[in-house]
Amino acid sequence: MEIEEQHGSEQPKAAKGHSAVSIIAIIVVTAVVVAWIMLNRGDVEVEWLVTSSQAPLSVVIVIAAVLGWVGGSLTMFIIRRRRRK
Repeated sequence: MEIEEQHGSEQPKAAKGHSAVSIIAIIVVTAVVVAWIMLNRGDVEVEWLVTSSQAPLSVVIVIAAVLGWVGGSLTMFIIRRRRRK
């Protein structure tokens, strides 16, 4: 039997198409995020327990989304852990 060697690091056509779609998707998502930040850059007042402060609306929304994601992830972790016992 003869072993064929592959020359070069050429990717199959499907892989090249997939990477092009990924790059286009990243560009589109980045453009949408930048546009969203530009539209929501006005300051809003954030009320804390003792004090208040000013922050851009986009920052407030991103922080709220991250805190919600972390809280949801921790809740799911706790629920799964309790079900295993």
